[in-house]
Amino acid sequence: MALMHIMPEAANTYAGYAECNDYGENPFPLPYVLIMAGYLLILIIDRWLAASFHLTDEDEVLQEAPQSTAVVDLRKGA
Repeated sequence: MALMHIMPEAANTYAGYAECNDYGENPFPLPYVLIMAGYLLILIIDRWLAASFHLTDEDEVLQEAPQSTAVVDLRKGA
């Protein structure tokens, strides 16, 4: 959501910069490309990390098993 507020201001600032440096009438839309590249980089890193640390159903069962047996063992000891 914050990117939508930043994009017009960045484009306006870049248009003023491009006009001062004589980049022509229609300069390359660099702010939009940089914002999209940054978003895609974060998205790729997020997907990669989520895939690396994804728990399967079997992993969840193995993690829950010791906790439930500890409760059963405490009840048997009492």
